[in-house]
Amino acid sequence: MTDPNWFYSALAQSAAAIIGLICALVTSRVMMMASERSRIENRINEINTEIKELEHQNAPLLEYIEEVDRKDEEEDRKDDEESVYKFLQLAFFQILFSQRQPWNAAVQEASA
Repeated sequence: MTDPNWFYSALAQSAAAIIGLICALVTSRVMMMASERSRIENRINEINTEIKELEHQNAPLLEYIEEVDRKDEEEDRKDDEESVYKFLQLAFFQILFSQRQPWNAAVQEASA
Protein backbone atom coordinates (compact mmCIF):
# COMPACT_ATOMS: atom_id res chain seq x y z
CA MET A 1 0.00 0.00 0.00
CA THR A 2 1.06 3.50 -0.72
CA ASP A 3 1.73 5.97 1.99
CA PRO A 4 -1.14 8.56 2.30
CA ASN A 5 1.08 11.07 4.13
CA TRP A 6 2.04 12.79 0.90
CA PHE A 7 -1.69 13.45 0.22
CA TYR A 8 -2.30 14.96 3.67
CA SER A 9 0.86 17.04 3.35
CA ALA A 10 -0.17 18.43 -0.03
CA LEU A 11 -3.72 19.08 1.24
CA ALA A 12 -2.41 21.01 4.25
CA GLN A 13 -0.05 23.07 2.08
CA SER A 14 -2.80 23.88 -0.42
CA ALA A 15 -5.22 24.88 2.34
CA ALA A 16 -2.55 27.10 3.91
CA ALA A 17 -1.86 28.74 0.56
CA ILE A 18 -5.58 29.42 -0.05
CA ILE A 19 -6.04 30.81 3.45
CA GLY A 20 -2.95 32.98 2.99
CA LEU A 21 -4.31 34.40 -0.27
CA ILE A 22 -7.69 35.13 1.31
CA CYS A 23 -6.03 36.85 4.28
CA ALA A 24 -3.85 38.92 1.96
CA LEU A 25 -6.91 40.07 0.00
CA VAL A 26 -8.84 40.90 3.17
CA THR A 27 -5.85 42.76 4.65
CA SER A 28 -5.36 44.84 1.51
CA ARG A 29 -9.04 45.71 1.45
CA VAL A 30 -9.00 46.74 5.11
CA MET A 31 -5.93 48.91 4.54
CA MET A 32 -7.57 50.52 1.51
CA MET A 33 -10.70 51.27 3.52
CA ALA A 34 -8.63 52.74 6.36
CA SER A 35 -6.82 55.08 3.97
CA GLU A 36 -10.15 56.10 2.42
CA ARG A 37 -11.55 56.81 5.87
CA SER A 38 -8.50 58.90 6.73
CA ARG A 39 -8.89 60.87 3.49
CA ILE A 40 -12.58 61.51 4.22
CA GLU A 41 -11.84 62.63 7.79
CA ASN A 42 -9.20 65.06 6.49
CA ARG A 43 -11.66 66.47 3.97
CA ILE A 44 -14.30 66.88 6.70
CA ASN A 45 -11.80 68.79 8.82
CA GLU A 46 -10.94 71.03 5.85
CA ILE A 47 -14.61 71.76 5.21
CA ASN A 48 -15.24 72.53 8.89
CA THR A 49 -12.31 74.94 8.84
CA GLU A 50 -13.71 76.64 5.72
CA ILE A 51 -17.14 76.91 7.37
CA LYS A 52 -15.63 78.57 10.45
CA GLU A 53 -13.69 81.01 8.27
CA LEU A 54 -16.81 81.91 6.30
CA GLU A 55 -18.83 82.37 9.48
CA HIS A 56 -16.11 84.66 10.81
CA GLN A 57 -16.01 86.65 7.55
CA ASN A 58 -19.79 86.95 7.36
CA ALA A 59 -20.39 87.74 11.03
CA PRO A 60 -20.95 91.49 10.40
CA LEU A 61 -23.35 90.72 7.57
CA LEU A 62 -25.27 88.24 9.73
CA GLU A 63 -25.48 90.80 12.55
CA TYR A 64 -26.81 93.40 10.10
CA ILE A 65 -29.43 90.96 8.78
CA GLU A 66 -30.53 90.10 12.32
CA GLU A 67 -30.81 93.80 13.16
CA VAL A 68 -32.92 94.46 10.05
CA ASP A 69 -35.15 91.49 10.90
CA ARG A 70 -35.56 92.73 14.47
CA LYS A 71 -36.51 96.25 13.28
CA ASP A 72 -38.93 94.79 10.74
CA GLU A 73 -40.59 92.69 13.44
CA GLU A 74 -40.89 95.76 15.69
CA GLU A 75 -42.52 97.75 12.87
CA ASP A 76 -44.92 94.89 12.15
CA ARG A 77 -45.81 94.71 15.84
CA LYS A 78 -46.44 98.49 15.94
CA ASP A 79 -48.58 98.26 12.78
CA ASP A 80 -50.54 95.41 14.34
CA GLU A 81 -51.05 97.41 17.54
CA GLU A 82 -52.27 100.43 15.55
CA SER A 83 -54.66 98.25 13.55
CA VAL A 84 -56.09 96.69 16.71
CA TYR A 85 -56.42 100.14 18.33
CA LYS A 86 -58.27 101.53 15.28
CA PHE A 87 -60.52 98.48 15.17
CA LEU A 88 -61.36 98.85 18.86
CA GLN A 89 -62.10 102.57 18.39
CA LEU A 90 -64.38 101.80 15.47
CA ALA A 91 -66.15 99.07 17.41
CA PHE A 92 -66.53 101.41 20.41
CA PHE A 93 -68.05 104.18 18.30
CA GLN A 94 -70.39 101.76 16.55
CA ILE A 95 -71.58 100.45 19.91
CA LEU A 96 -71.90 103.99 21.25
CA PHE A 97 -73.81 105.11 18.15
CA SER A 98 -76.13 102.12 18.25
CA GLN A 99 -76.97 102.86 21.91
CA ARG A 100 -77.75 106.52 21.21
CA GLN A 101 -79.84 105.85 18.17
CA PRO A 102 -83.06 104.93 20.05
CA TRP A 103 -82.65 108.01 22.22
CA ASN A 104 -82.27 110.17 19.10
CA ALA A 105 -85.41 108.63 17.69
CA ALA A 106 -87.33 109.41 20.91
CA VAL A 107 -86.12 113.04 20.83
CA GLN A 108 -87.15 113.39 17.22
CA GLU A 109 -90.65 112.02 18.00
CA ALA A 110 -91.04 114.39 20.93
CA SER A 111 -90.06 117.39 18.87
CA ALA A 112 -92.44 116.52 16.07
